[in-house]
Amino acid sequence: MAKLPQAVANRAASAEPSGGFQVLEPGIYQVKVVEAHLDVPTRDGAGRKASFRLEVDQDGAPKRKLFWDVSHAEAAAGLMAMTFNAFGLTFESDEDEFLGERALADLSVGQSTGGKYNGRPRNEIVSLMPLSGVVASGAGNKPPQPVEDPWS
Repeated sequence: MAKLPQAVANRAASAEPSGGFQVLEPGIYQVKVVEAHLDVPTRDGAGRKASFRLEVDQDGAPKRKLFWDVSHAEAAAGLMAMTFNAFGLTFESDEDEFLGERALADLSVGQSTGGKYNGRPRNEIVSLMPLSGVVASGAGNKPPQPVEDPWS
């Protein structure tokens, strides 16, 4: 039978038991697109949306996965424009053009509603912005450092 490699066992033996997930502090982080679907049904099947899976891509920050959905409804046209603008793409762009693109995400902390994570804290994307150039980063074991807000 296979066993854990000794180095992994040693790290686990000296660690505090945890659920393995901590939300990021509110702030602005660099993210990249790892999955994009521009025309999928909403959860209830009553409408259509664009759905993105993003990953925090910043030195010193954990590789957190984030989700960003934008409705195709007329009321969400501004959010759709913000999303395409943040990643530097046109409305003629296809899903594959989003992959690997980077932007800044303003994150807050909210609570999950429903499902097995109901009531647990989670990161929520407040807005997306184009990269402003240099990204501030944490180093080593320091906590993630938010990127300076380019809009302030």
